[in-house]
Amino acid sequence: MAIGMKKRTEGHFAMKWGKLFSSVGLFCFLAIIVAGCRSEEQGRITKYEPGVYKGTPDQALTSTQRRNLRYRVNMQAGATKPAGP
Repeated sequence: MAIGMKKRTEGHFAMKWGKLFSSVGLFCFLAIIVAGCRSEEQGRITKYEPGVYKGTPDQALTSTQRRNLRYRVNMQAGATKPAGP
């Protein structure tokens, strides 16, 4: 009788772990599906074409913004005045 009890207990133990792994697997699957539905993921470009920009157009820089960028580039390059004769 002890042998029969041992087999039944081992089977019950295996079923418990099987249900646990199935539940965890289902939870992970649902988490991945829900993460793909975030608002940041909606409406983004998924079809890419080389050399074609499909995003919203950039705004043109003002002359002040261009001057500030030029100054920052010169400071990062270490140039304080134009080189040459």
